[in-house]
Order: sequence, then C-alpha cells, then structure tokens
Amino acid sequence: MDLQQINYFLLAAKMKHISKAAEELHIAQPALSQSIRRLEEELGVKLFEKSGRNVILTKEGLIFQKKAEIAMNSLNSFVEEIRKEQEKEDNTLKVKVLSGSLLFVPEIVSFKKKNPEAIIDLVRDDIEGESDFVFTSLPIKEGKENSSPSIKEEICIAMQRKSGESYSRSVSINELKDEKFLFINRNKPLYRICMNYCKSFSFSPDIAFECDSVSSIFSLIASGLGVAFCPSLSWGKIPEDVILIPLKEPLYRNIVFNTHKEKLSPLQKLFKDEITSFFASFKKNS
Repeated sequence: MDLQQINYFLLAAKMKHISKAAEELHIAQPALSQSIRRLEEELGVKLFEKSGRNVILTKEGLIFQKKAEIAMNSLNSFVEEIRKEQEKEDNTLKVKVLSGSLLFVPEIVSFKKKNPEAIIDLVRDDIEGESDFVFTSLPIKEGKENSSPSIKEEICIAMQRKSGESYSRSVSINELKDEKFLFINRNKPLYRICMNYCKSFSFSPDIAFECDSVSSIFSLIASGLGVAFCPSLSWGKIPEDVILIPLKEPLYRNIVFNTHKEKLSPLQKLFKDEITSFFASFKKNS
C-alpha cells in the first residue's frame, strides 16, 4: 500500500466513477482499476461495487475511506508544517557580528527593511552555536591573501586630545607603560589581536576597564581616564576631544565577512551578495 494508491482510491470514492476519476488523474482507466484492485487484494476486502455506470463504496470501503481521509489530512498537515519550517529556515539569517558592529549593523537593518520576510538572528558575542554568517577580525598575515570579503584596518591609540598632542605623529607601545588601558571585552577578536601585539613587544598593558560599548570607552578617554586601542575605520566618528595616534610599529587587522554554509537559500544568497557589495564599496570610498 502506498500514498498514490490511497489518493487514487479517495478520488474514485469521491467521484463515484472510475473513468472520470482516471481522467481527473490524467491516467488510463485500466491503470486506475488495477491500482484499486491491488489495494483491495492487500486489504483482503472489496472496496467498491458497481451501481449502474457508477461505483459505490462497500461497507468496508466506507470504513477505509474515513480512516484514509483522517490519515491523509494528518499527513498533509504534517507536510505543510515541514514546508513552513523549511521556509522559515530559508528566510532566517543567523549572523554573528564580532567586529565592526557600527559599520555592519546598519547594513543588516537596511537589508531587513528591504526584505521584511527575513528573520534576523543577530548575535554580538562569540558564544557557541551555529551561524550562517560571521563578521570577525583577523590579524594581517604577510603573504597570505584572504579570499573572503575583507577590509584592512589600522588600529591606533586613542587618547585624550590634550594628552595626545604631547606626542609626535606616532607613538611606540612601550611609551605607554604608565597609561591605564581601556579595552573592548575580551570575548571580542579585537581584544586578542591587541593583546598578542602587546606580547610581541613584551608589553603588559595596565587594564583599568573592559566593556562592550565604544561610546563608553570614548567617554572615559575624553575624561582622561585612560587610552585604548582603537580601530581607525569601524568605530565610527571620533569625538572632538579624542585623538587617534598611529603606532610606530603599525598594527592592522582584517575585518572579514564569512559564511560556512555550502548551500544558501535565495534570501541568504541575496544577503551575502549585498554585504559583499558593501565591502567593495567601502574599500573603494575609504
């Protein structure tokens, strides 16, 4: 017994005519008759009996019809639930923004406005769990090209303007040994990049504060409470009372857009294409 046989039976029972049911199904009448005969043989009962040129259900046929309709309705409901779940999954964008949130979150919001059917699952921490797309940052490695869309960004030292003016056009990391450092949260890639940079010069920063708020870090710097490693592009507009000073031993990072999914839904592919275009446009205009 298969679903096709049951569907054939139900239509024949509804139309009460084998030839008309076969015509509706776009199959030959003998093929439909044979399918019903096999079903009757498998069940061991007669499902139809002739009534003139029509057919009517036997007692056993009526019982089987009721049970089959319940089963098929349940199955159709299940299939519809699966379809909706798949549609939801295809329209869901699981996005981790671990770097450059001030740059990329507005682009994600813009995409959502243009595509209201999109379901954005946005995460800003490197917590466990799968993601479709990741915005992250990696240290620059000489001689190694990154095939993913990326933006090369210099990381400078942000300090209070009046304090920074006492330095020349650049500053060495070891000149900052007496400064308090304000760091982005340690679960961010930027934290690891900056700490590895410090280790390469045997420098241990005196960390006074860690947080996930760029505006809070700028406020503390403006108040003269410390200095910070500051990306030159992705932290937005620099306040007037804060100055960026390049490091004498330059520090760069790549902000990278990655996807680990091999097969993307049309909406996910559209998102990937739009973000890739944004990267290209940003690099061209910066």
